[in-house]
Formats: sequence, structure tokens, C-alpha cells
Amino acid sequence: STARDVAVMSCQILNTCPEVLHYTGIWTDTLRGGATQLVNTNKLLHRYNGITGLKTGTTGGAGVCISASAARDGLRLVAVILGAPSSKDRFEAAAALLDYGFGGWQAAPLPAPEVQPLQLKVKGSAEDSVPLDYSALPQTVLLPREGTAALTAQACLPQQLEAPVEKGQTVGTVQVYHGETLLGEYEVKAAADAPRMDFGTAFSLLWGSLTG
Repeated sequence: STARDVAVMSCQILNTCPEVLHYTGIWTDTLRGGATQLVNTNKLLHRYNGITGLKTGTTGGAGVCISASAARDGLRLVAVILGAPSSKDRFEAAAALLDYGFGGWQAAPLPAPEVQPLQLKVKGSAEDSVPLDYSALPQTVLLPREGTAALTAQACLPQQLEAPVEKGQTVGTVQVYHGETLLGEYEVKAAADAPRMDFGTAFSLLWGSLTG
């Protein structure tokens, strides 16, 4: 295994099970009515500003290790140290990596696209339009602190959709730029169904318009 592997696993845990931070952030606790005291082996919990966890470990093959998680001003980081010669060295190395991350990077708020339609017209359906789901857009984007270029978002959507349209179907994207550099694309999805109009539905609509 590598430090990258541990970092990927750590990020997955933090993203899917954030409640784990409740336990990894505990410095001391007791068992058996206070007869046994437990102390967290992650010494950064009372030494480093913003530390939230995550896991220490030591084996003969891997050496002295830590996956350290921390958060400041909306920016969450993970620093992984494997094979440190001592516990002191792993904490100092992890703190240095976190300092580098917080010092050089920021979680910049993502601006809304200048044009962000809430729905799209649908052709060939009894539904005139479908609402759009922008939930894939992140709230923040990782940027270097020294960057001066503007952060922008641009919705790339068709003028209309062709039925049938299914809820959850990708209908477009939002492109995020830092200056002229494309940072990423995020899916825009249909938030409702728009089935293709059949003969029965078309006849009912026509009859309703004639008799209404």
C-alpha cells in the first residue's frame, strides 16, 4: 500500500461517514465507570489548530504512521505519513504537510452561473418542461491562495429536450473556470420525468381543449 492509497481511503471515509469525526476527535475517555482511562494516540488533537482525526498506526513493516485530517475556513485536508522513524517525527511531518496545504490553498466559494435556468422545455411530451437538478455542483473549489484570476461558472444546456426524459438523466453540464483554465465539469440532471406523448395522451389533450 502507499500513502496515496491511505489518503484515498481516508477521504472516502470522511465523505461518506462524517460521523466518524465525533470519535476521532475525542482526546480522552473512560471505561468501566471511570476505572479505565483511554487516551487518543493522535497527539495532534491538542497540538494542531483545526485537527479532526483521523488514525495512527504502527507496524513492523510500515513503521510509525498517521493519516491526519484537519479543517480550517471551509478547507478540509488529509496528510498521510508512512514509515516515520518515531511518533514525534510522524506528528511533525504531518503538521508540516497540513501547514503547506492551508498556507498555499483555499476553498473558494463557487459562484452561480450567470445564466442558470431552473427548467428546460421538452418536445414530444405532455409535459411542457422539466425542472433541473444542480445538486452535483460543489459549494467550494480548491484554488491557490496567490491566484488572482476570476472564478466563473458557465451552464452548458440545450435549448430544449426531446422526450422521453427520465428523472436523474444528465441533460447538460456546468463548467467551472479559473481565468481561462477549465477546473472541472459538473452534471446537470432532470429532476422529473417527461414521458413521450402517445396517441391516447394526445387524443385526451385534444378532446379536453375542444370540450373545455
